[in-house]
Amino acid sequence: TFSYSHEFVMNDVISLSGKAGFQYMNIFYNNQHYGSPYIFISASPVVSLFYRKGFEFYVKLQAGVSFWFNKPEVLTETMRRFFPDHVNLFTGVTFAGFNFFVSDHIGLNLELSIWSPEMVSLGLTYRYWKGELPKIQETKEL
Repeated sequence: TFSYSHEFVMNDVISLSGKAGFQYMNIFYNNQHYGSPYIFISASPVVSLFYRKGFEFYVKLQAGVSFWFNKPEVLTETMRRFFPDHVNLFTGVTFAGFNFFVSDHIGLNLELSIWSPEMVSLGLTYRYWKGELPKIQETKEL
């Protein structure tokens, strides 16, 4: 799956994310090959649970719609369960999302989700900031 995600930060804890993705699913069943393109879009409220310099842990809820460009009439009844109807609504949960920043703007992203088009997502993150970067509170030892 290839996807693009964009996030709008509301405050230190809450943000709103949107994602668009593309996938091509192949199946080889009963000596026959069949494939279908698939696209999805979703919107997600995001809650940052832990944030320190260079690291962020978050969770998010996902709601979206998926579009399959398949021809189910050419499939057997058994194969149809792998390729759903043309348009479907979905909800998902990212129960573990991580951002690891190697600089003020560039980082790596990892998400683990259920009930979503992407169960495991790994990618690059680039943060655009207007104005000053947020100040991260460093913990002081007593």
